[in-house]
Amino acid sequence: MNFKKERIVGIYLERSFLQIASVIGCLISRKSFIILDEKIPDERKKYIIKKLKIKCLISKNNEFKFKLKNLKIVKVNNLSEKKEVKLTSVDYYKEDIVYYIFTSG
Repeated sequence: MNFKKERIVGIYLERSFLQIASVIGCLISRKSFIILDEKIPDERKKYIIKKLKIKCLISKNNEFKFKLKNLKIVKVNNLSEKKEVKLTSVDYYKEDIVYYIFTSG
């Protein structure tokens, strides 16, 4: 899957190694991200996804219970493991947004 066009990636995983790996993957590929907690109601998740115009969501299996138009769900079980990873330096700017958070207030 090509993530080049996506700016904000949703991460819908419990706190685990996979969540950390997804965050690191977003940082390396210069993508902004938001972690969607499984405890928040589905309507709130839909609102956040629509508000941020998220088109790519990293999830585990089919845990995401609703479908939205133009939302690609990347299942972590379908990702292949690579033994060698080359990290390249990336230019970041102080204007870049890295992490989004929605509060209840």
